[in-house]
Amino acid sequence: MYLPLRWVFNMMSIVQFVWCGAAVHRGRPPPPSYDQSFLGIDRQNSLHLKETYNNRPIIGILAQELTENVMPLRHVAKTLTLANLGSRFSLYMSHPSLNDKQVRWERITQQDASSLLVPASNSITPDDAQDNIHQNAAQLQNQSATIVTEQSQPVIARVLNGNATYIASSYVKFVEAAGVRVVPILINQNQEYYEKLLKLVNGVLFPGGAVPIDNTSGFGRAGKIIYDLAVAMNAAGDHFPLWGTCLGFELLTGLAAEGKEIRTHCEAQNRADRLKMDKHYKKGRLFQHIPNHLLKALTTLPLTANFHHYCLTPKNFSSSGLSKVFRPLAYSFDADNLRYVAAAEAKHAPFFAVQFHPEKSPWEWVTAVGHNAIPHKAVAVEAALYFAQVLGHHARKNTHRYENTSDEISSLIYNYIPIYTGAKGSSLEQIYIF
Repeated sequence: MYLPLRWVFNMMSIVQFVWCGAAVHRGRPPPPSYDQSFLGIDRQNSLHLKETYNNRPIIGILAQELTENVMPLRHVAKTLTLANLGSRFSLYMSHPSLNDKQVRWERITQQDASSLLVPASNSITPDDAQDNIHQNAAQLQNQSATIVTEQSQPVIARVLNGNATYIASSYVKFVEAAGVRVVPILINQNQEYYEKLLKLVNGVLFPGGAVPIDNTSGFGRAGKIIYDLAVAMNAAGDHFPLWGTCLGFELLTGLAAEGKEIRTHCEAQNRADRLKMDKHYKKGRLFQHIPNHLLKALTTLPLTANFHHYCLTPKNFSSSGLSKVFRPLAYSFDADNLRYVAAAEAKHAPFFAVQFHPEKSPWEWVTAVGHNAIPHKAVAVEAALYFAQVLGHHARKNTHRYENTSDEISSLIYNYIPIYTGAKGSSLEQIYIF
């Protein structure tokens, strides 16, 4: 007896439907939506968003000493110096309370700039300064008028005296891209300052830069205090993430190696490179949930921006004892084909370290010689945002917060004005000065 052909097709359809349904129940999820894929989330491989409960996270970014490659020009943003200018310099103010938004830059030497810093004979408020500038400019010709800010010193004085610190704006944007706000962390503060601040923020980012990472710099000293506090917090069950980029990678891994010098000189300055994943990378949390297309792109295309003269080799990673507390996740190669660790994380705490600069692809556009190897492909930007989301996810896993709104508002980075340094010879597009 033969069944009609249409019955056969109907039965095949039913079998296929039942088989596909069983496949889903066997752990084969449907393709993720765009939003899920962007965050590396699917039914099997999720970031466990149900565990995240802090929807107003704040990350502190550690400032560091201002160096010449960051600000080769002296920008008068909050200070007006009128004395001894002659015809060589034209300096204007840029301040929220002033109508004149024009900003002029002048390339001056340390000696020339120091001659401009005559003792201030008058310190006035922004409103008074505005009136005096427009109505009594002639009377101000022989004195120095300083815009009073919350800073203890005028910005130009701190820059010239070597006391200025900064944070690159790209790190702020990197954190904000994860839906997280930023509080600047100052250096050269006492232990109590850092203890109090870490109870208010939900994580800390150690940025890249060009200063010592030991106790000879304020960056190094503050970094050690923060690292020790974060280790104790996580040991007590308080999920508190640390993130290190480039110099921050070197600081974080160096501290984990008990302050040993574990770096090797290398040639990885101004290089875009690909990643080679460690065979155990899935044991870590940094790449555990990365979408397949991003992982493929990072391992086949030169998408990581590298600007460093020191590298951490796998040999030093192991021989220093660092491998006891950190695991390597990915590697890159310098110009001499030296293999070095490009990404690592702590085994028992949410501490992440990348030797490359994910924040540069979306937000750093400087093309000066020696700083023009930043990949800006769309997939490089997507990878940067993925890394930001990882940090933001872990920041949401603790309940630290400010006790009152006024303290929170007064601490945020929004209280500071970024300076556009990229067009004037800096290696960074924008910076905040403290």
